[in-house]
Amino acid sequence: MKCNYQQLDPKSLQRLQDCYLISGDAYILNQELIAKICFYAKKQGFDLVHRYYDDQDFKLENIQQDAQGGLFSNKTIYIFESHKSTLKKDFEAYLQSVLQEKNPDALWIISLGKMTPKGLKTPLVQSIEKQGLHVRTWPLEGKGHQQYIQTKAKQLGLTLDYEALAYLSHMSTGNLLAAKQHLLLLSHQGENKTLGIEQVQQHLQGSSQYSVFQLSEYVLLGQLDQVLLILKQLQLQKQEITLVIAVLAKMARQMAALSQCKALHREQMFKKLGIWPKQQAHFIKALGHLSYDFCLELLMGLAQLDLDFKSGRNTQPYQTIEQLIQPAFFQMAQA
Repeated sequence: MKCNYQQLDPKSLQRLQDCYLISGDAYILNQELIAKICFYAKKQGFDLVHRYYDDQDFKLENIQQDAQGGLFSNKTIYIFESHKSTLKKDFEAYLQSVLQEKNPDALWIISLGKMTPKGLKTPLVQSIEKQGLHVRTWPLEGKGHQQYIQTKAKQLGLTLDYEALAYLSHMSTGNLLAAKQHLLLLSHQGENKTLGIEQVQQHLQGSSQYSVFQLSEYVLLGQLDQVLLILKQLQLQKQEITLVIAVLAKMARQMAALSQCKALHREQMFKKLGIWPKQQAHFIKALGHLSYDFCLELLMGLAQLDLDFKSGRNTQPYQTIEQLIQPAFFQMAQA
């Protein structure tokens, strides 16, 4: 089967498919679809998630090893993400063989970029459309963009008048993530939930720049969308990547130490780590999704990134940071 992103509603997810193929060049929509499928899969007993990215470190053997499982293996979601329009031939062949087995304990989610007409006719895509679901996305413009903003505003308890809606849509054209995050920030500004154009203009004028310190704050708060938005803004601002690495590494070291500390001694640990009072609530909240093991993995990943970037082996450091951070938010979603 195949559909567009609007047709993948809760009712259709009550009965899960073996495989979901998400294709299109609307990144935020692709991410929302992945999160939606995972949410309903968790309700149906899928309690383990393996996530893979099509980068220089990706190896088919990693998926094969994870998918071997055993007699008492958990119901597992396998997510593969790529900005490319096609899969590598070996992975495509492997995925076809796996789908033929029809394992009820395995759910596959494949997210690709915009596919070519030729790519849509490949045996794998046709197989998925027969026994799974192919969901296509595309950038929203005009009324579609405004409808997206209106829907998200309603979910946050906001009401935008006509001028405010049109203005926010115009200022975030082509960037759903920015629109979504502006709404999130507006929802936290006072008790007035009915907004006019002046309030939206004032907000946009005051939020055009982000700092690397806000990045670590939103990681602590567990707000993935805001983290991704700030990373993109920092990249556009040409923020020195070594400073981003240093700030995130400091946060990870502090969280690792705090997670090993008993609640009784937390106040002393805050002082030892130099965490000032206004920050302490953020760190306490982060104890729910930033585990000790994750913090150690993040520190090792950041150290490797620092070496690779300085040696010229890594030319996309911001993408690497996204990949290092995102597992924490999947742990949070499963909690």
